[in-house]
Amino acid sequence: MDFEDIPNEWFCPITQELMKDPVIGSDGFSYERKAITEWLTKSAVSPVTREIMEHKNLIPNLALRHTITQYLENHEIKGPVKKNSENKSEVKPIKNKKKGI
Repeated sequence: MDFEDIPNEWFCPITQELMKDPVIGSDGFSYERKAITEWLTKSAVSPVTREIMEHKNLIPNLALRHTITQYLENHEIKGPVKKNSENKSEVKPIKNKKKGI
């Protein structure tokens, strides 16, 4: 299922997945918290600008989180959304971990 109307800014620049817990880095860009936290343990350089980040403090992007959540609820999307090779977004089905389902 494609959702071409999903803004690129809703996708983490590191994971290319729709963000669930977006935070703003010192470079002004939003990232998925887990991805940028891991990135910053290995590098002080912004993954987007390739410049040194002034600090490692991350600010929750509550407005973006709310907007993404509302979109997913309104479109009844339950699986993770990731950009495909053509830079279009697609929903990956949720795999049920129980056997036989």
